[in-house]
Amino acid sequence: MTDEKPTGGGGGDIIGSFFDTMGDFYKNQIGSPFALLFFVVFTAFLIFLGLLLSNVSFKDIVTEFLVRHIGAYVPMIKIVLKFFCIISIAGIIYFFLCIREINSNEYHKYKPLNKEEKTENHNVQWQIILDHMESPSSTNWRMAILEADTMLDEMLKKIGAEGETLGERLRSMDVSEFRSLQMAWDAHKMRNTIAHEGLDYQLNKHEAQRVISLYKQVFSEFQYI
Repeated sequence: MTDEKPTGGGGGDIIGSFFDTMGDFYKNQIGSPFALLFFVVFTAFLIFLGLLLSNVSFKDIVTEFLVRHIGAYVPMIKIVLKFFCIISIAGIIYFFLCIREINSNEYHKYKPLNKEEKTENHNVQWQIILDHMESPSSTNWRMAILEADTMLDEMLKKIGAEGETLGERLRSMDVSEFRSLQMAWDAHKMRNTIAHEGLDYQLNKHEAQRVISLYKQVFSEFQYI
């Protein structure tokens, strides 16, 4: 009486034995990432060639392999996959909310003032400064620069610049979001000179107009006046 080779699981047995043999060969003889890549590609080629030369269905081999080797773990795999799906969804929602909050904070911090936010008070303050500049008195020119610096401080607070003093708020800003930052610094330094030296500093009309022009360019950038 002759023994017959089983026909139902032959394909899976051959594939399984092949993987075991080649796996041991790789572990003992190869070992490098490039050799591993060659091993994977070469193995895939042999499997594909074997399927072409045989009548065994690729679907049947995959199904038999999965059922034989991981079938008992399917319930546990389902639970793990569900757990990771929940974690992934929660992570996506969390990061979406974080990005949204960051964008909102950055928008409110650095956005230019809207036209609706240009109150009459700003225009009144600026007009008073211009009136001071029309005066022939250097004392009024000094007052114009001091008041313009006060307006600058108020504007920086409104756009969310960080710091306790005007100098700190200017240092917290970057030229990428404040194109006229150097102008603001130059005008503020002149204000400090006037405030510290008082009447000892000889301020002429031309210099006063130059400083007021710097403040005007800063306010215009943020549509403050």
